[in-house]
Amino acid sequence: MNSLVWLGVLGTGLLAGSFLNLVSDRLHRKENFILGRSRCEYCKKFLSAKDLIPLFSFLFSRGKCRYCFKKLSPIYPISEITTALFYGVIYYFLNINNLGWEYYVYFYFNFSILLIVFWYDYKFYEIPFKLILSSAIGSFIYRILILQNLNLQNFLIELSSWLGIFLFYYLIIWVSKGGMGGGDLKLSVYLGIFLGFPTSIYAIYYGFLVGGIFAIILLITGKKGLKAKIPFGPFLIIGSLLSLII
Repeated sequence: MNSLVWLGVLGTGLLAGSFLNLVSDRLHRKENFILGRSRCEYCKKFLSAKDLIPLFSFLFSRGKCRYCFKKLSPIYPISEITTALFYGVIYYFLNINNLGWEYYVYFYFNFSILLIVFWYDYKFYEIPFKLILSSAIGSFIYRILILQNLNLQNFLIELSSWLGIFLFYYLIIWVSKGGMGGGDLKLSVYLGIFLGFPTSIYAIYYGFLVGGIFAIILLITGKKGLKAKIPFGPFLIIGSLLSLII
C-alpha cells in the first residue's frame, strides 16, 4: 500500500507540474488558465489528450511538436519532474511528522503556488505580486482559523520575524543598488507568513546558500558573468523545501 501511495503522490506531482507550468505562462500573458485549451507555442495547433500526458508525451514525440515538428523546450518535462520531487518531499515531511489532513491541504496548496512563482520568475525574471499577496493573506487566515498555530502568544514573534525579513531584504536591495529585486523581498515575506518562525529563516538561509553555490558554478564554467542577471526566486523556493527536511 505504501508503494501505491508513493506512486499516487509522484504521479499527481507529474500531472500538477504540467498544469502549474501552464499557469505561469498564462498568468504572464494574462490569459485564462482554467478554460483555454493548450496549443503548440509555434504552430498554435490545439493539442490532443495524447499530447498532454506528463513526461511521456514529450519522450514519445522525442521532444518535438507532432504537427510542426519544432523542438519543444525541455522546461516542460523538467517542470513535471520537479513538481513530482517537490510533492514527494512534502509527503515525506508530512508523513514522518504524522500531521493531519489540514496540513496536507496547507502545504500542497502553498507549494503549488510557489512552483508557479518558481517557473514565472525563471522564465520572465519577475515575481507575480498579486499571486503571492493573495496567497500570503490566505495563509495568514488559514493558520489562524484552521491550523490554529498563529495566536496572540506567538503573533509578536512572528510579526517581528516578518519585519526582520523585510528589513534584511530592503538593506540588500539598497546595498546592491538594485542587484536584488523587490519581488524577492515580497516573496520572502510571504515565506515568513507561510512557513512561520523559525522555519522561514532557515528557508531564506538555504535559498542564499543554494543560490550562491549555483552562481559560483556558473562563474567558474563561464556561463554567466559577474553582472549577469539570475532569478533568485527559484532558490528561495528550493530553500523552503529544504527547510522542511534539514
